Amino acid sequence: MKTIYSKIKFPVITFFAVYSVIWGFLETGDYFGVISLQGRGLKAHFGFILISLIFTILVSILDKAKKEKSKTQILHLDLLEQLKDITKEINGIFSEENPYKLKLIQWRLKTELNKLKNIRAGNWILESLSTYSYLRYIFGSVLMTLEMGDEYITLSNLEFWSKDNVGDNEFLDYNLRAVKDGVVIKRIIIINPQILRSKGRNKEKNELKLLVKDFMSKKDQNSEFSKMSLFFYLSPNSVEDLKEPVPFALIKNRDRTIFLKILPNLNKQNGRKPSVQISFANDDRESGYSSLLSRYLTIEKDRNNLFSLKDFYDRLVPEEIN
Repeated sequence: MKTIYSKIKFPVITFFAVYSVIWGFLETGDYFGVISLQGRGLKAHFGFILISLIFTILVSILDKAKKEKSKTQILHLDLLEQLKDITKEINGIFSEENPYKLKLIQWRLKTELNKLKNIRAGNWILESLSTYSYLRYIFGSVLMTLEMGDEYITLSNLEFWSKDNVGDNEFLDYNLRAVKDGVVIKRIIIINPQILRSKGRNKEKNELKLLVKDFMSKKDQNSEFSKMSLFFYLSPNSVEDLKEPVPFALIKNRDRTIFLKILPNLNKQNGRKPSVQISFANDDRESGYSSLLSRYLTIEKDRNNLFSLKDFYDRLVPEEIN
């Protein structure tokens, strides 16, 4: 009811105001003998209504256009204020002398700028990424901000590499570009041994075969592949080893002054949506960082269950080896 009232309030007031002005003007003219309304009562009355109605419509159109222009101006000013806030935040981060925070901001701003250009062109296409596709996008994008001598340590699982990943080699290409630029990559992929033993897990075994074959193919095609430290771990305690936040990544800069964690949260309990946390640590002794590093190093030391790409390929697909 209030909405209807607010919509008709201005036109109604305008109509009666115009009608009253015209009526008052003509009545005054008639009173002073300037205009004669004698014998024109009904005709003059309908004329007043018609003129008032036309004038009301014109005023309403102009008022609507003015309001729309005002909304656009307010929105424009609001966006400019937000840009000022962004600049303020960037200046604050610059004063912290942490180039990796600036790199993350640069990555996000470049991404959003491309979207803005598409919106301006009137053709904005958003990729609909699955959970694991989005994870690979986040990990890969952060990986591309690293420089020579930086270290990227990661524990991952089969799902990270194979789920919704048919024909998607972009993340692997990010890795190859990073090692070419001198980034040190240390990766262990944790595998549940039951995948190899149980006939009821043929789907996962086939996914694992495809993954290993893809890695072998990339290794043969690209000399940079061998610069990565890549191992498969047949975990004797996979339930524990595959617990969240696997897959995760730990990053150290070349000077060991900046430490970064990328931690997915894929637990959908209590209606929570999957998310990725990117956070900085003051040093590698900070509890969150050190505990994850310890998980990696513990697995790395278990050489009895750790396999290189070639050794794991030989174990996984012996029937295909001449």
